[in-house]
Amino acid sequence: MKFFKKIMALSALSLALATSGFVSTAIAQKRLALVLGNDIYAEVPSLQKAVNDAVSLDKKLTSLGFEVISGINLTRRQMVQKIQDLASRISIGDQVVFFYAGHGVQIDRSNLLLATDIPATGGIEEEYVRFEGFDVQKILDMIQGRGAQTTIMILDACRNNPFKKSKKTRAIGGLTRGLVPIRSTASGTFILYSADEGQEAFDSLGADDTNNNSVFTRSLLMQLDNPELEITQLAKNIQVSVLQTVESKIENQSQAPFYVDRLFGKFFFHKKKKSDEELFWNSIKNNSNSAAFKIYLQVYPQGKFKTSAEQKVQQFGSLELNKKPSVMHAGFLTLGALGTNIASLAGASMAKTNNHNAASSSPVPLIKVGVRDKKPVFSDSSQRPLLPRDVKQLSCLELWRARNEIFDRNGYCFVTPLGIQYFDNATCKTTSSDILKKPLEYLNVKLIQLWENKKRCKAQ
Repeated sequence: MKFFKKIMALSALSLALATSGFVSTAIAQKRLALVLGNDIYAEVPSLQKAVNDAVSLDKKLTSLGFEVISGINLTRRQMVQKIQDLASRISIGDQVVFFYAGHGVQIDRSNLLLATDIPATGGIEEEYVRFEGFDVQKILDMIQGRGAQTTIMILDACRNNPFKKSKKTRAIGGLTRGLVPIRSTASGTFILYSADEGQEAFDSLGADDTNNNSVFTRSLLMQLDNPELEITQLAKNIQVSVLQTVESKIENQSQAPFYVDRLFGKFFFHKKKKSDEELFWNSIKNNSNSAAFKIYLQVYPQGKFKTSAEQKVQQFGSLELNKKPSVMHAGFLTLGALGTNIASLAGASMAKTNNHNAASSSPVPLIKVGVRDKKPVFSDSSQRPLLPRDVKQLSCLELWRARNEIFDRNGYCFVTPLGIQYFDNATCKTTSSDILKKPLEYLNVKLIQLWENKKRCKAQ
Protein backbone atom coordinates (compact mmCIF):
# COMPACT_ATOMS: atom_id res chain seq x y z
CA MET A 1 0.00 0.00 0.00
CA LYS A 2 2.82 2.41 0.88
CA PHE A 3 4.49 1.61 -2.42
CA PHE A 4 1.34 2.47 -4.35
CA LYS A 5 0.85 5.70 -2.40
CA LYS A 6 4.40 6.75 -3.24
CA ILE A 7 3.87 5.93 -6.90
CA MET A 8 0.59 7.85 -7.00
CA ALA A 9 2.14 10.88 -5.33
CA LEU A 10 5.08 11.04 -7.70
CA SER A 11 2.81 10.48 -10.70
CA ALA A 12 0.58 13.33 -9.61
CA LEU A 13 3.64 15.59 -9.28
CA SER A 14 4.83 14.63 -12.77
CA LEU A 15 1.42 15.38 -14.23
CA ALA A 16 1.20 18.67 -12.34
CA LEU A 17 4.57 19.80 -13.62
CA ALA A 18 3.59 18.96 -17.18
CA THR A 19 0.20 20.68 -17.06
CA SER A 20 0.78 23.65 -14.76
CA GLY A 21 3.29 25.45 -16.93
CA PHE A 22 6.53 24.50 -15.17
CA VAL A 23 7.64 22.64 -18.28
CA SER A 24 6.37 23.77 -21.63
CA THR A 25 6.37 21.02 -24.24
CA ALA A 26 4.22 22.77 -26.83
CA ILE A 27 5.80 23.11 -30.21
CA ALA A 28 6.49 26.77 -30.93
CA GLN A 29 4.69 28.29 -33.89
CA LYS A 30 6.66 28.42 -37.14
CA ARG A 31 7.57 31.63 -38.92
CA LEU A 32 7.23 31.01 -42.66
CA ALA A 33 7.73 33.27 -45.65
CA LEU A 34 7.13 33.04 -49.40
CA VAL A 35 9.24 35.59 -51.28
CA LEU A 36 8.73 36.03 -55.03
CA GLY A 37 10.31 38.45 -57.51
CA ASN A 38 9.73 38.72 -61.26
CA ASP A 39 11.87 40.90 -63.52
CA ILE A 40 12.21 39.23 -66.90
CA TYR A 41 8.82 39.07 -68.64
CA ALA A 42 8.48 37.46 -72.05
CA GLU A 43 5.92 39.81 -73.65
CA VAL A 44 5.38 42.75 -71.32
CA PRO A 45 8.02 45.27 -70.22
CA SER A 46 10.68 43.84 -67.96
CA LEU A 47 11.59 45.39 -64.62
CA GLN A 48 14.96 46.30 -63.18
CA LYS A 49 14.93 45.47 -59.49
CA ALA A 50 12.12 43.10 -58.54
CA VAL A 51 14.50 40.12 -58.40
CA ASN A 52 16.94 42.13 -56.30
CA ASP A 53 14.06 42.97 -53.96
CA ALA A 54 13.14 39.31 -53.55
CA VAL A 55 16.75 38.23 -52.99
CA SER A 56 17.23 40.98 -50.38
CA LEU A 57 14.02 40.07 -48.54
CA ASP A 58 14.94 36.39 -48.61
CA LYS A 59 18.26 37.12 -46.89
CA LYS A 60 16.70 39.51 -44.40
CA LEU A 61 13.83 37.25 -43.35
CA THR A 62 16.14 34.24 -43.13
CA SER A 63 18.39 36.20 -40.77
CA LEU A 64 15.33 36.99 -38.66
CA GLY A 65 14.51 33.33 -38.19
CA PHE A 66 11.93 32.76 -40.91
CA GLU A 67 11.76 29.57 -42.93
CA VAL A 68 11.84 31.13 -46.41
CA ILE A 69 10.58 29.72 -49.70
CA SER A 70 11.80 31.91 -52.54
CA GLY A 71 11.52 32.13 -56.30
CA ILE A 72 12.59 34.55 -59.02
CA ASN A 73 11.50 35.05 -62.62
CA LEU A 74 8.80 32.41 -62.34
CA THR A 75 6.37 31.20 -64.97
CA ARG A 76 2.76 30.63 -64.00
CA ARG A 77 3.38 26.93 -63.39
CA GLN A 78 6.40 27.69 -61.23
CA MET A 79 4.45 30.23 -59.17
CA VAL A 80 1.74 27.64 -58.58
CA GLN A 81 4.38 25.21 -57.31
CA LYS A 82 5.83 27.78 -54.91
CA ILE A 83 2.41 28.67 -53.51
CA GLN A 84 1.59 24.97 -53.09
CA ASP A 85 4.91 24.49 -51.30
CA LEU A 86 3.98 27.22 -48.85
CA ALA A 87 0.51 25.74 -48.30
CA SER A 88 1.99 22.32 -47.49
CA ARG A 89 4.15 23.77 -44.71
CA ILE A 90 1.56 25.89 -42.88
CA SER A 91 0.23 24.56 -39.59
CA ILE A 92 -2.32 25.98 -37.20
CA GLY A 93 -0.90 28.94 -35.30
CA ASP A 94 1.95 29.75 -37.72
CA GLN A 95 3.04 33.24 -38.71
CA VAL A 96 3.27 33.67 -42.49
CA VAL A 97 4.80 36.45 -44.58
CA PHE A 98 4.01 36.71 -48.30
CA PHE A 99 6.17 39.12 -50.33
CA TYR A 100 5.80 39.78 -54.04
CA ALA A 101 7.77 42.17 -56.25
CA GLY A 102 6.89 42.36 -59.92
CA HIS A 103 4.08 43.25 -62.28
CA GLY A 104 0.53 43.31 -61.03
CA VAL A 105 -2.79 44.65 -62.25
CA GLN A 106 -6.17 45.53 -60.83
CA ILE A 107 -9.26 44.42 -62.72
CA ASP A 108 -12.72 45.14 -61.32
CA ARG A 109 -11.32 45.57 -57.80
CA SER A 110 -9.38 42.30 -57.98
CA ASN A 111 -5.60 42.43 -57.54
CA LEU A 112 -3.70 40.08 -59.84
CA LEU A 113 0.00 39.18 -59.67
CA LEU A 114 1.58 38.26 -63.00
CA ALA A 115 3.97 35.46 -63.87
CA THR A 116 6.77 36.05 -66.36
CA ASP A 117 5.00 34.19 -69.19
CA ILE A 118 1.87 36.38 -69.13
CA PRO A 119 1.02 37.24 -72.77
CA ALA A 120 0.76 40.82 -73.96
CA THR A 121 -2.87 41.83 -74.29
CA GLY A 122 -5.20 44.74 -74.83
CA GLY A 123 -8.09 46.00 -72.75
CA ILE A 124 -10.60 43.78 -74.56
CA GLU A 125 -8.85 40.68 -73.21
CA GLU A 126 -9.11 41.40 -69.50
CA GLU A 127 -10.83 38.10 -68.78
CA TYR A 128 -7.78 36.24 -70.06
CA VAL A 129 -5.56 38.17 -67.66
CA ARG A 130 -8.03 37.51 -64.86
CA PHE A 131 -7.66 33.74 -65.35
CA GLU A 132 -3.89 33.80 -65.90
CA GLY A 133 -3.04 36.12 -63.00
CA PHE A 134 -2.81 35.17 -59.32
CA ASP A 135 -5.64 36.70 -57.31
CA VAL A 136 -4.20 38.10 -54.09
CA GLN A 137 -7.48 37.45 -52.29
CA LYS A 138 -7.28 33.75 -53.11
CA ILE A 139 -3.69 33.53 -51.88
CA LEU A 140 -4.72 35.20 -48.64
CA ASP A 141 -7.71 32.84 -48.27
CA MET A 142 -5.41 29.86 -48.78
CA ILE A 143 -2.96 30.97 -46.09
CA GLN A 144 -5.72 31.67 -43.58
CA GLY A 145 -7.55 28.50 -44.50
CA ARG A 146 -4.50 26.46 -43.54
CA GLY A 147 -4.73 27.86 -40.02
CA ALA A 148 -2.12 30.63 -39.98
CA GLN A 149 -2.50 32.77 -36.88
CA THR A 150 -0.86 35.82 -38.48
CA THR A 151 -0.61 36.67 -42.18
CA ILE A 152 1.59 39.54 -43.37
CA MET A 153 1.28 40.37 -47.08
CA ILE A 154 3.71 42.84 -48.64
CA LEU A 155 2.99 43.79 -52.24
CA ASP A 156 5.52 45.85 -54.18
CA ALA A 157 3.33 45.58 -57.26
CA CYS A 158 0.97 48.53 -57.61
CA ARG A 159 0.21 48.38 -61.32
CA ASN A 160 -2.19 49.69 -63.93
CA ASN A 161 -4.64 48.09 -66.34
CA PRO A 162 -4.76 47.59 -69.29
CA PHE A 163 -1.15 46.83 -70.24
CA LYS A 164 1.01 49.71 -71.19
CA LYS A 165 4.76 49.97 -71.57
CA SER A 166 6.62 52.01 -68.99
CA LYS A 167 10.38 51.88 -68.53
CA LYS A 168 10.48 53.92 -65.35
CA THR A 169 7.73 52.32 -63.27
CA ARG A 170 6.35 48.95 -62.40
CA ALA A 171 3.09 49.87 -64.12
CA ILE A 172 1.53 48.04 -67.02
CA GLY A 173 -1.72 49.90 -67.37
CA GLY A 174 -3.19 53.32 -67.91
CA LEU A 175 -6.92 53.53 -67.22
CA THR A 176 -7.18 52.37 -63.60
CA ARG A 177 -4.08 52.90 -61.54
CA GLY A 178 -2.75 50.89 -58.62
CA LEU A 179 -3.86 47.94 -56.56
CA VAL A 180 -6.90 48.24 -54.30
CA PRO A 181 -7.66 47.15 -50.72
CA ILE A 182 -8.53 43.46 -50.59
CA ARG A 183 -12.25 42.79 -50.32
CA SER A 184 -12.20 40.36 -47.39
CA THR A 185 -9.50 40.87 -44.80
CA ALA A 186 -9.91 38.46 -41.91
CA SER A 187 -8.56 39.08 -38.42
CA GLY A 188 -4.89 38.28 -37.97
CA THR A 189 -3.99 39.94 -41.28
CA PHE A 190 -1.75 42.88 -42.16
CA ILE A 191 -1.37 43.97 -45.81
CA LEU A 192 1.22 46.53 -46.86
CA TYR A 193 0.94 48.00 -50.37
CA SER A 194 3.85 49.81 -51.98
CA ALA A 195 1.62 52.60 -53.35
CA ASP A 196 -1.80 54.04 -52.71
CA GLU A 197 -4.78 53.34 -54.91
CA GLY A 198 -4.42 55.34 -58.13
CA GLN A 199 -0.62 55.47 -57.86
CA GLU A 200 2.25 53.60 -59.43
CA ALA A 201 5.09 51.94 -57.54
CA PHE A 202 8.44 53.12 -58.83
CA ASP A 203 10.94 50.44 -59.72
CA SER A 204 13.63 53.11 -60.05
CA LEU A 205 14.06 56.84 -59.58
CA GLY A 206 15.65 57.21 -62.98
CA ALA A 207 18.76 56.40 -64.97
CA ASP A 208 21.07 57.71 -62.24
CA ASP A 209 19.48 55.60 -59.50
CA THR A 210 22.20 53.14 -58.44
CA ASN A 211 20.33 51.53 -55.55
CA ASN A 212 19.80 47.80 -56.12
CA ASN A 213 16.25 47.85 -54.76
CA SER A 214 13.00 49.55 -55.66
CA VAL A 215 12.00 52.72 -53.84
CA PHE A 216 9.58 50.84 -51.59
CA THR A 217 11.74 47.80 -50.83
CA ARG A 218 14.85 49.80 -50.01
CA SER A 219 12.82 51.60 -47.36
CA LEU A 220 11.33 48.31 -46.13
CA LEU A 221 14.80 46.80 -45.71
CA MET A 222 15.99 49.83 -43.78
CA GLN A 223 13.07 49.62 -41.36
CA LEU A 224 13.55 45.87 -40.88
CA ASP A 225 16.97 46.61 -39.41
CA ASN A 226 15.29 48.10 -36.34
CA PRO A 227 14.41 45.29 -33.88
CA GLU A 228 12.16 47.56 -31.81
CA LEU A 229 9.67 48.36 -34.58
CA GLU A 230 6.20 46.86 -34.35
CA ILE A 231 4.74 46.36 -37.83
CA THR A 232 2.31 49.30 -37.67
CA GLN A 233 5.07 51.77 -36.87
CA LEU A 234 7.28 50.10 -39.47
CA ALA A 235 4.59 50.73 -42.10
CA LYS A 236 4.16 54.35 -41.05
CA ASN A 237 7.90 54.95 -41.31
CA ILE A 238 7.90 53.46 -44.81
CA GLN A 239 5.03 55.70 -45.84
CA VAL A 240 6.95 58.83 -44.89
CA SER A 241 10.25 57.63 -46.35
CA VAL A 242 8.86 56.58 -49.76
CA LEU A 243 6.66 59.64 -50.16
CA GLN A 244 9.51 62.03 -49.41
CA THR A 245 11.96 60.15 -51.63
CA VAL A 246 9.72 60.08 -54.71
CA GLU A 247 8.49 63.66 -54.41
CA SER A 248 12.04 64.97 -53.98
CA LYS A 249 13.40 63.07 -57.00
CA ILE A 250 10.59 62.88 -59.55
CA GLU A 251 8.70 65.98 -60.55
CA ASN A 252 4.89 65.89 -60.32
CA GLN A 253 4.91 62.29 -59.10
CA SER A 254 3.96 60.76 -55.79
CA GLN A 255 4.04 57.33 -54.18
CA ALA A 256 2.45 56.79 -50.79
CA PRO A 257 2.39 53.22 -49.43
CA PHE A 258 -0.70 52.27 -47.43
CA TYR A 259 -1.68 49.37 -45.24
CA VAL A 260 -4.67 47.45 -43.94
CA ASP A 261 -4.33 46.38 -40.31
CA ARG A 262 -6.53 43.60 -38.96
CA LEU A 263 -4.08 42.28 -36.40
CA PHE A 264 -5.06 41.74 -32.79
CA GLY A 265 -2.01 42.47 -30.72
CA LYS A 266 1.45 43.36 -31.97
CA PHE A 267 3.71 41.76 -34.55
CA PHE A 268 7.47 42.15 -34.65
CA PHE A 269 9.68 40.83 -37.45
CA HIS A 270 12.42 40.50 -34.84
CA LYS A 271 11.69 37.96 -32.12
CA LYS A 272 11.70 39.56 -28.73
CA LYS A 273 14.44 37.83 -26.78
CA LYS A 274 13.73 37.12 -23.13
CA SER A 275 16.36 36.72 -20.47
CA ASP A 276 16.98 33.34 -18.88
CA GLU A 277 15.32 34.67 -15.75
CA GLU A 278 12.15 35.63 -17.66
CA LEU A 279 12.05 32.29 -19.45
CA PHE A 280 12.48 30.40 -16.20
CA TRP A 281 9.81 32.48 -14.46
CA ASN A 282 7.36 31.98 -17.33
CA SER A 283 7.90 28.23 -17.06
CA ILE A 284 6.96 28.13 -13.36
CA LYS A 285 4.62 31.06 -12.75
CA ASN A 286 1.45 28.95 -13.03
CA ASN A 287 2.82 26.16 -10.85
CA SER A 288 1.25 25.19 -7.54
CA ASN A 289 4.42 23.67 -6.11
CA SER A 290 6.35 25.98 -3.79
CA ALA A 291 9.61 24.15 -4.53
CA ALA A 292 9.71 25.69 -8.01
CA PHE A 293 9.53 29.21 -6.56
CA LYS A 294 12.11 28.43 -3.88
CA ILE A 295 14.46 27.33 -6.65
CA TYR A 296 13.80 30.63 -8.43
CA LEU A 297 14.66 32.58 -5.26
CA GLN A 298 17.84 30.53 -4.86
CA VAL A 299 18.97 31.14 -8.43
CA TYR A 300 17.80 34.78 -8.62
CA PRO A 301 17.82 36.09 -5.01
CA GLN A 302 17.33 39.68 -6.22
CA GLY A 303 15.33 38.80 -9.33
CA LYS A 304 12.63 40.98 -10.87
CA PHE A 305 9.95 38.47 -9.78
CA LYS A 306 11.26 38.11 -6.22
CA THR A 307 8.14 39.49 -4.54
CA SER A 308 5.81 37.29 -6.59
CA ALA A 309 7.95 34.23 -5.88
CA GLU A 310 7.89 34.91 -2.14
CA GLN A 311 4.12 35.29 -2.26
CA LYS A 312 3.83 31.97 -4.11
CA VAL A 313 5.97 30.23 -1.50
CA GLN A 314 3.76 31.60 1.24
CA GLN A 315 0.61 30.69 -0.68
CA PHE A 316 1.52 27.08 -1.40
CA GLY A 317 3.29 26.34 1.87
CA SER A 318 6.86 25.48 2.65
CA LEU A 319 8.67 22.59 1.03
CA GLU A 320 12.24 22.05 2.18
CA LEU A 321 14.67 22.58 -0.66
CA ASN A 322 16.90 19.79 0.55
CA LYS A 323 14.07 17.27 0.82
CA LYS A 324 15.07 14.02 -0.83
CA PRO A 325 12.85 13.33 -3.87
CA SER A 326 10.88 10.15 -4.11
CA VAL A 327 11.95 7.36 -6.46
CA MET A 328 13.95 8.93 -9.29
CA HIS A 329 15.74 6.44 -11.45
CA ALA A 330 18.66 6.99 -13.76
CA GLY A 331 17.00 4.93 -16.47
CA PHE A 332 14.40 6.21 -18.92
CA LEU A 333 10.93 6.94 -17.50
CA THR A 334 7.93 7.50 -19.73
CA LEU A 335 6.09 10.58 -18.47
CA GLY A 336 2.85 10.57 -20.40
CA ALA A 337 -0.63 10.05 -18.99
CA LEU A 338 -1.14 9.20 -15.32
CA GLY A 339 -1.54 5.50 -16.01
CA THR A 340 1.69 5.48 -18.01
CA ASN A 341 3.44 7.30 -15.15
CA ILE A 342 2.35 4.62 -12.69
CA ALA A 343 3.50 1.80 -14.93
CA SER A 344 6.86 3.38 -15.73
CA LEU A 345 7.59 4.40 -12.15
CA ALA A 346 6.69 0.93 -10.97
CA GLY A 347 9.13 -0.34 -13.58
CA ALA A 348 11.74 2.04 -12.20
CA SER A 349 11.26 0.65 -8.72
CA MET A 350 11.66 -2.88 -10.06
CA ALA A 351 14.78 -1.78 -11.90
CA LYS A 352 16.18 -0.43 -8.67
CA THR A 353 15.66 -3.81 -7.03
CA ASN A 354 17.35 -5.54 -9.94
CA ASN A 355 20.31 -3.11 -9.90
CA HIS A 356 19.62 -2.14 -13.52
CA ASN A 357 19.52 1.38 -14.93
CA ALA A 358 17.34 0.80 -18.00
CA ALA A 359 13.55 1.00 -18.00
CA SER A 360 13.17 -1.47 -20.84
CA SER A 361 14.00 -5.16 -21.02
CA SER A 362 15.03 -4.78 -24.65
CA PRO A 363 17.12 -1.60 -24.99
CA VAL A 364 18.10 -0.37 -28.44
CA PRO A 365 21.74 0.79 -28.55
CA LEU A 366 22.26 4.30 -29.81
CA ILE A 367 26.05 4.20 -30.19
CA LYS A 368 28.79 1.74 -30.99
CA VAL A 369 30.70 0.19 -28.12
CA GLY A 370 34.02 1.90 -27.56
CA VAL A 371 32.89 5.36 -28.73
CA ARG A 372 32.57 8.09 -26.13
CA ASP A 373 32.19 11.82 -26.39
CA LYS A 374 33.70 13.12 -23.16
CA LYS A 375 32.34 16.65 -23.54
CA PRO A 376 29.24 16.97 -21.31
CA VAL A 377 25.97 18.07 -22.81
CA PHE A 378 25.37 20.40 -19.84
CA SER A 379 28.35 20.92 -17.55
CA ASP A 380 26.23 23.02 -15.17
CA SER A 381 22.93 21.12 -15.05
CA SER A 382 23.39 20.53 -11.31
CA GLN A 383 23.78 24.27 -10.63
CA ARG A 384 21.17 25.97 -12.81
CA PRO A 385 17.63 25.26 -13.98
CA LEU A 386 17.48 23.95 -17.52
CA LEU A 387 14.99 25.63 -19.83
CA PRO A 388 12.90 24.09 -22.62
CA ARG A 389 15.01 25.91 -25.20
CA ASP A 390 18.10 24.16 -23.78
CA VAL A 391 16.83 20.66 -24.43
CA LYS A 392 14.23 20.70 -27.19
CA GLN A 393 16.78 20.52 -30.03
CA LEU A 394 18.75 17.63 -28.51
CA SER A 395 18.74 14.16 -30.03
CA CYS A 396 17.58 11.13 -28.04
CA LEU A 397 21.20 10.17 -27.34
CA GLU A 398 22.02 13.70 -26.15
CA LEU A 399 18.94 13.72 -23.91
CA TRP A 400 19.99 10.35 -22.45
CA ARG A 401 23.47 11.67 -21.76
CA ALA A 402 22.24 14.98 -20.31
CA ARG A 403 19.91 13.16 -17.92
CA ASN A 404 22.46 10.62 -16.76
CA GLU A 405 25.20 13.24 -16.37
CA ILE A 406 23.22 14.49 -13.37
CA PHE A 407 23.13 11.00 -11.85
CA ASP A 408 26.83 10.47 -12.62
CA ARG A 409 27.74 13.65 -10.68
CA ASN A 410 25.89 12.21 -7.70
CA GLY A 411 27.93 8.98 -7.80
CA TYR A 412 25.51 6.62 -9.52
CA CYS A 413 27.01 3.24 -10.53
CA PHE A 414 25.99 2.37 -14.08
CA VAL A 415 25.73 -1.33 -14.81
CA THR A 416 24.39 -1.46 -18.38
CA PRO A 417 26.93 -1.62 -21.26
CA LEU A 418 25.88 1.80 -22.52
CA GLY A 419 26.03 3.38 -19.08
CA ILE A 420 29.43 1.89 -18.31
CA GLN A 421 30.71 2.93 -21.73
CA TYR A 422 29.89 6.57 -21.09
CA PHE A 423 30.32 6.90 -17.34
CA ASP A 424 32.14 3.69 -16.17
CA ASN A 425 32.24 2.62 -12.50
CA ALA A 426 35.60 4.01 -11.45
CA THR A 427 34.36 6.69 -9.08
CA CYS A 428 30.77 5.59 -8.45
CA LYS A 429 29.36 5.25 -4.94
CA THR A 430 25.97 3.60 -5.14
CA THR A 431 23.51 1.77 -7.35
CA SER A 432 20.60 3.32 -5.47
CA SER A 433 18.25 5.39 -7.59
CA ASP A 434 17.37 7.66 -4.65
CA ILE A 435 20.50 9.76 -4.94
CA LEU A 436 19.40 13.16 -6.25
CA LYS A 437 19.79 15.56 -3.35
CA LYS A 438 18.79 18.83 -4.97
CA PRO A 439 15.23 19.57 -6.15
CA LEU A 440 16.93 21.58 -8.90
CA GLU A 441 18.52 18.39 -10.26
CA TYR A 442 15.29 16.50 -9.79
CA LEU A 443 13.33 19.06 -11.83
CA ASN A 444 16.02 19.19 -14.53
CA VAL A 445 15.73 15.42 -14.90
CA LYS A 446 11.95 15.80 -15.15
CA LEU A 447 12.33 18.36 -17.93
CA ILE A 448 14.70 16.10 -19.89
CA GLN A 449 12.40 13.11 -19.46
CA LEU A 450 9.42 15.06 -20.76
CA TRP A 451 11.31 15.84 -23.95
CA GLU A 452 12.46 12.23 -24.25
CA ASN A 453 8.83 11.23 -24.07
CA LYS A 454 7.82 13.91 -26.58
CA LYS A 455 10.43 12.66 -29.04
CA ARG A 456 9.42 9.04 -28.38
CA CYS A 457 12.97 8.11 -27.47
CA LYS A 458 13.60 4.42 -26.84
CA ALA A 459 14.79 3.19 -23.47
CA GLN A 460 18.49 2.47 -23.00
